[in-house]
Amino acid sequence: MRIIAGLRRGMKLEPPRGKDVTRPITDRVKENLFNILQADVPGATVLDLFAGTGGLGLEALSRGARWATFVEQDAAAAALLRQNVEHVRFTESSRVVRGDALHLRPAIVETGMRDPAGPLVFDLVFLDPPYRMMDNEADRQRIGESLGQLAAFGALSPEAILIVRHESRTAVEYRWTGLCVTDSRRYGSMTLDFLRPVPPSDAPASP
Repeated sequence: MRIIAGLRRGMKLEPPRGKDVTRPITDRVKENLFNILQADVPGATVLDLFAGTGGLGLEALSRGARWATFVEQDAAAAALLRQNVEHVRFTESSRVVRGDALHLRPAIVETGMRDPAGPLVFDLVFLDPPYRMMDNEADRQRIGESLGQLAAFGALSPEAILIVRHESRTAVEYRWTGLCVTDSRRYGSMTLDFLRPVPPSDAPASP
């Protein structure tokens, strides 16, 4: 695992060991993803949910993102993520939160002393949940509800892009309030779906 472009190009990231907690994205798919996002990354505020080893958020920082918040629940994976953040020297432009991406709290937008501009508003959100969760409709809805929490906190910019990775064999129907799919790219056994917030004027009227 490595950062493939930008300020920290070529720096290696420590991979997970001992158990199948994370499934790092391949360099080929990561490069294709960031080619699509190249105009959106510089200056962006990034949220990396189910962050694992942090490969996506750290790649974004290397390519000029302003800030990244990483959320990872597994203790061993979160510890490894912190090691990777320190190794590539992004501790001053990121925060690692050990927590459940399905139960986000308003504190997710707090930046402390590191960002005097105030609460975070995320421009890019990476979601790489366990494949078994994307296979299950109830779990997918829980993920959608978590993203709804972000919107309720005012933590998504109107032009935010959300990228969801899942197995290509899984036909995902997104019934996530306030979000719509704008693109989908298949790379062998994995697929990346791109979603954006629905403008309030385009949202269905309440009954």
